[in-house]
Amino acid sequence: MSSQDRSCLCKSEAPSDQCDILSPPFSTAKPGHYTCNIEYLGNPYSITWTGSQMYPDLSSFPNVPDYNPQKIALSPEITAIWSTSQLVNCGADAVLRCCHKGKYPIIKLAHPGKEFRLRIQHEIEMMREMNASERSLPMSKVDGHALSDDQRVFGYRMECLIRLEMGELVRRMSEVRDAVARLHRAGFSHGDLGNPTNIMKSKEGDIVLIDFGCAGKIGRSVPGAVPYWVYQGAIVTADTDLQALERLAASNL
Repeated sequence: MSSQDRSCLCKSEAPSDQCDILSPPFSTAKPGHYTCNIEYLGNPYSITWTGSQMYPDLSSFPNVPDYNPQKIALSPEITAIWSTSQLVNCGADAVLRCCHKGKYPIIKLAHPGKEFRLRIQHEIEMMREMNASERSLPMSKVDGHALSDDQRVFGYRMECLIRLEMGELVRRMSEVRDAVARLHRAGFSHGDLGNPTNIMKSKEGDIVLIDFGCAGKIGRSVPGAVPYWVYQGAIVTADTDLQALERLAASNL
């Protein structure tokens, strides 16, 4: 599909013979051993290595037997999406892929594993609750139908957004603060604003918050799907967001 035929703004390309990283490097149960997911020729693999937790050299993949590459088994539902989309980005819990067509061309797919599926299911539930409380919150527009297979929910579709370059993010910090304040007034905390890629803009230029996998309702108990270290205590507060914004602003002084 040519760029002229796309309904999205992403710049992803068809798979090449180079490896793409799909996940952070995770520790394994074996001390000194680490693992991550990669994509090679359109297929996902898990690899394992020893020594440093930094990503290993993948320039010679797949001719690196020390990495013990294992092809990741995908359900038919995920395979159908994977084979007709390209990688856009990856995070701690999921990958973003783009099918380049339709109102919601971006597809967020949880990494393999129950923990990641539970978090993306929690994210979907939080976004539904946010939309039910106030339709004008600064959040991405998503398809109302979650993606699922025989292991339940694995992802969802969303609109294509534009990444904020750091310079623009710094210039627009007052707008970012206003967007976060609107979320807090509606009774929600984002939980992961320390990652600047979770602050984007729409095609119209408006500030948009994404990735609500660590979000919670202010005053409620921290949801079980949210990592214990996100909030300082057992109750969701806005402090995590406010502190993240202060750090973000201070890092660019």
